[in-house]
Amino acid sequence: IPPGERCWRGSATAKACPDLVRALIVGDAPLDAVTWDERLREQHGKLAAWRALSGGALPVEEIERLLLDAPEGDSTLRAIFGEGSPIIHDLAERLYLHDPDMHGMLIEDYDNVAAGYDMETVLPAILCPVLLVQADPSAGGALTDEEVQRALTLLAHPTHKRFSGMDHALLYDPNGPPMMAVNAFLSQLSL
Repeated sequence: IPPGERCWRGSATAKACPDLVRALIVGDAPLDAVTWDERLREQHGKLAAWRALSGGALPVEEIERLLLDAPEGDSTLRAIFGEGSPIIHDLAERLYLHDPDMHGMLIEDYDNVAAGYDMETVLPAILCPVLLVQADPSAGGALTDEEVQRALTLLAHPTHKRFSGMDHALLYDPNGPPMMAVNAFLSQLSL
């Protein structure tokens, strides 16, 4: 699922149902429609490929095989994560279950999908604690320093963790420092 889509869903839910959302974690996702649009334009090819793999048309094993040779920056997912990676398997399972029409809407009707996704109005309405997990923008992170600085002033209860040298895939490793920060954030909450 594209990062902006997850952030958009979580932010919209936290804004619309503040009594139901007790915490929000933004995992290196754009916080504003303008930045999200720029990111989607950069990743149009990947989004189109994921659309083709979504929706259960192929078995999870076949999706996983195809993902291994998918380009990621100057490398491939196989080179980054290796054969048999649980990260690739998880992504394959998520794509298998994901509705390809959502990818299609992002490709073909972005303006309507992103309507109202404006950090200046959405973020102040989020009352729960929010963890902003930021990858290094110079290493391919999606969340910009400018967005983070603005979000810290707009959110009621923000926490920010930045991981220098790490790219957008920073939350894929369940034992890595970013996930340790997520676990620490969650353990401090009385959920």
